[in-house]
Amino acid sequence: MFAHAEHVGGLLDAQSVGENSVKWRKNAFPISATRVVPSVVETPVGRMLAVGDIMLGRYVETLMRRSGDAYPFEGVADYLQGFDNVFGNLEGPILDDAAQTPNFSTVFAFKPFVASLLKNNNVTMVSLANNHTFDFGEEGYLQTKRILRRQTITPIGNPRSVDEGSLGTLQYGNRSVRVIAVQDVSSRINQDDLLSAIMAQDQNDAYIMVAIHWGDEYEQVANQHQVSLAHAMVDAGADVVIGHHPHVVQNIEEYHGQLIFYSLGNFIFDQYFSAETQEGLAVAIDFFDEEEHFSLVPMISTLSQPRKMDDVRAKEWLKSLAETSSETLRTKIEHGLIVIR
Repeated sequence: MFAHAEHVGGLLDAQSVGENSVKWRKNAFPISATRVVPSVVETPVGRMLAVGDIMLGRYVETLMRRSGDAYPFEGVADYLQGFDNVFGNLEGPILDDAAQTPNFSTVFAFKPFVASLLKNNNVTMVSLANNHTFDFGEEGYLQTKRILRRQTITPIGNPRSVDEGSLGTLQYGNRSVRVIAVQDVSSRINQDDLLSAIMAQDQNDAYIMVAIHWGDEYEQVANQHQVSLAHAMVDAGADVVIGHHPHVVQNIEEYHGQLIFYSLGNFIFDQYFSAETQEGLAVAIDFFDEEEHFSLVPMISTLSQPRKMDDVRAKEWLKSLAETSSETLRTKIEHGLIVIR
């Protein structure tokens, strides 16, 4: 187990191991050899992509200075434009006068241009409910929200509470998606407040997504606390749970007909010390009138630059993920597509 701290070690150890995979349904499905025919043929009313942790300071900032601000997104830029919304966890504050975070430091700060970089790459909503948002205190948190909003990016989540700011809304035709962002790392979440917030949105007949920062770093299977809390959230009305913080991808569970993605792993980070911290899972969600299609898109990162895994590696990687996940999902995970009705 590595010590806490989003460890940066092995800056020169990353290797190029992935290429863009075959496109299907606007790039949503990664494995051309195992396509699953959707149960409906109509066009989805909306498409969103959920990714894991996004950290755009420290050594990532060094790489951007060397290769241009767009560097971290160059391998996925076209892919991200295929969605109505891209959502991820922003792992640190954006400050007007941010100094670069030194290597190996875990007090993060990002420069203001990061907001326009996110906007240019179709990131429209981010969670601030994590253990780094307050690295520069309340003022850093408020600056982050102001800077993001100037780029029409919706920030949701307060690391210290569950409140009105924890909620964001996405509208796809007649389908309303309510995203609730919370964190359970630097302090235990008030479970009663969280479940009440879920139940309040459930009464509005909305589709409820909970984005939660939780779990043990570098562990590839969720712990019992995550499992118990996830089940409680689904019981309260959550339609899908999407986790982050462990910096590696964790198992997927089906519980009472709903999906729990315990961790999507890193999307953009400077953790080069293991293969697992340079792999991530993006989840492309197609919303139809009465069902959702979850396309699983394995990502590989080389020096903080993610791209989709090639077909062969993605197939092997999904098979491994399936082995740790719910038995009812194993074939679906191997095929890269889960349909929830």
